[in-house]
Amino acid sequence: MIEARYVDAYRLLHSDPGYTFPTSAPNIRLDYLFTPAAFQGHVRSCEVVGTAGAREASDHFPLLAEVV
Repeated sequence: MIEARYVDAYRLLHSDPGYTFPTSAPNIRLDYLFTPAAFQGHVRSCEVVGTAGAREASDHFPLLAEVV
């Protein structure tokens, strides 16, 4: 990803680890959203969805991003 000049959208906006797996006790980051470096200025938000509904739906928390 780095060689292809993609950037981690979550890391652009956050310094915390952003753990997404497992939902029972997140301790690793399994989910990523990569964007071409040329579009990194278009990333408005990128958040881990840690709601009860997300916890019930999957074994990992999804990311929700806004890219304009």
